[in-house]
Amino acid sequence: MKIDPNLDPSASLQQTTADRTKNQVVRPSSEEVRESGFETDPTEGDTFQPSAMLAQAQVLAARVQQMPDVRTQRVAALKQQIEQGTYNPSNEAVANAVMVSMTSSTRRS
Repeated sequence: MKIDPNLDPSASLQQTTADRTKNQVVRPSSEEVRESGFETDPTEGDTFQPSAMLAQAQVLAARVQQMPDVRTQRVAALKQQIEQGTYNPSNEAVANAVMVSMTSSTRRS
């Protein structure tokens, strides 16, 4: 790189400032916006209004998050049946549970 001793550094600074001014965004005044017929300032950007269905989905998602992972009452009842020796699932029920367990763990991998 060669430095020119005759170069005026303030000239390039003024040019840079002029370039920045040229690229500035000019926003209309509130009076100009009213006169244009827009109810809101179009330069403020797009707006988003979620649907009622989204709100309903968010409520349901919050309810699911509040549900416990373990159904303690069901676990206690089964534990009691096992301890008393009265828990006798059918072979079909056991086979179905094994298949469900195998297919759900395969999908997670």
